[in-house]
Amino acid sequence: MSSPQPESPTSLSGSSTPEGTGAAGDDKPARGAVVARGFGVIAAAAVLLACGIMVWIATLPDAKTDGSCDGIGFGCTPNQRDGMAIVAMIVGLPALAGLVIVQLIVLTVLAFTGSRSGLRAGIAAVLTGWFLLVAVLALVAAH
Repeated sequence: MSSPQPESPTSLSGSSTPEGTGAAGDDKPARGAVVARGFGVIAAAAVLLACGIMVWIATLPDAKTDGSCDGIGFGCTPNQRDGMAIVAMIVGLPALAGLVIVQLIVLTVLAFTGSRSGLRAGIAAVLTGWFLLVAVLALVAAH
């Protein structure tokens, strides 16, 4: 005499697990897993970019070589390090925020269109954002 086995849930497609759940027999990872891994790639790229800019600013000279006054006010101008720090705060922080927003949009689109790898989706989002940022900066510099 065999014991009755519980019925397994089936979706409309006839599979035993819902699509995108990331279950053991499913070949497609859950959207949440794709987004989480892609977000990790985006966060790492943003931190790497910010650290690179801070290191570059730290290597700039902190005094003017010609001996003129530096600072802000009455004919003085900031030295290279201070000037780049000001530009980074005024232009860089909003650009970084916009860059991350674009990358998150690209990651979300890739996750919902069926991307199977969060790492690839994250890298694609980072590269798309960086290319777009370079194009915008090139257009701004050209005018």
